[in-house]
Amino acid sequence: MKEKIEQYITLKTILNYIEETRWFLTELELQYSKPISVPYFIKAIYRKFKKYLNYFGLEIKYERSGESYYFTPLEKRFSLDFLNYCIMHPNDIIIDLSLFENEEDKKEIIKFIRNRTYGAFLEKIERNKIFDESDFRYQNEYKKIESKIKKVGKDYILQMNGKKYILPINYFGPAVFYHKYGTLELPNHIKKSLSGKDFIDAGTYIGDSALILNELNPKRIYAFEPIKENILLLKETIKLNNLNNVVIVNKALYSKEGKSSMISLGGSSFISEKSIYEEERIVEVTTIDRFVDENLLDIGLIKANIEGAELEAIKGAKNTIMNKKPVLIISLYHTGDAFEIPKLLKSWVPEYKFRFLNLNRAHVTFERVLLAYVS
Repeated sequence: MKEKIEQYITLKTILNYIEETRWFLTELELQYSKPISVPYFIKAIYRKFKKYLNYFGLEIKYERSGESYYFTPLEKRFSLDFLNYCIMHPNDIIIDLSLFENEEDKKEIIKFIRNRTYGAFLEKIERNKIFDESDFRYQNEYKKIESKIKKVGKDYILQMNGKKYILPINYFGPAVFYHKYGTLELPNHIKKSLSGKDFIDAGTYIGDSALILNELNPKRIYAFEPIKENILLLKETIKLNNLNNVVIVNKALYSKEGKSSMISLGGSSFISEKSIYEEERIVEVTTIDRFVDENLLDIGLIKANIEGAELEAIKGAKNTIMNKKPVLIISLYHTGDAFEIPKLLKSWVPEYKFRFLNLNRAHVTFERVLLAYVS
């Protein structure tokens, strides 16, 4: 029987997940004091002999109760930011799941909201309560990629599917090099229509995403990266991979022009108007609309992973999105993005088709993106 999925995620959904964490805290204390009847590694053997066991009316049940997942400090920060958003915007806590036609996408949204809530309250949790069997299969696939990474001199090389990727640091994440930043889920005719168009890669970091986006044959990729140390690595990636169509833009994207303070944390750098961090620096910010107009761009795709500034960057791209209707790949795992961004985009371009993609099945909440396109 198919699992029934509610149409809306609301504040009540969040409160139910908070209530569950109380049970998990008690359950964990009991669970780890009990012996595990059948370790997880028995599963492979069980699969092989299942039909013979069934013949004798026997069944083995395996458990993962000995394996726990510990939430990292960054996960805790994002989870607490998410919870704070829910507290401050109780009337905005709603996701209309009917906006997403794919049933698996709906399940991933529910799992994302659940895990983010758990992360705000728990230090650790059993892995089988936050991951499913599909996640575990993907995690095994990711390990195969890791085994292929080779260090040659001071650079790192990954060869897969007939392609060769070179990076100045070991930064071959599954979101980019396994899931191709969600572009694998685009219909073929949409991919073909992107050839020769201009792309915006917001939050380029070292250029790993530019490598993948370049496989869609864009005219130019405008790589927005405000942190100078990251730009040095980006230039090296461009050189190592002979990319001749990547234009580096040393600015951040936002909803207005000017300057802003930014916390420099490598690939996790973020805009912060109020800061006490030593890593703070002032960067230039611009809007996508202004940049597109000034450079007469024919935008076909916008990818944005800019550590919580996605909503503001989208607000600064309203004209471009409404007029050009580009393919969008927008990170949704920061603060309240999942509640606000889809409904805003749908109000501007009702014909957008949405996918909610989990681009890192080894992680409980990171690398969740909205893929939007007009079919």
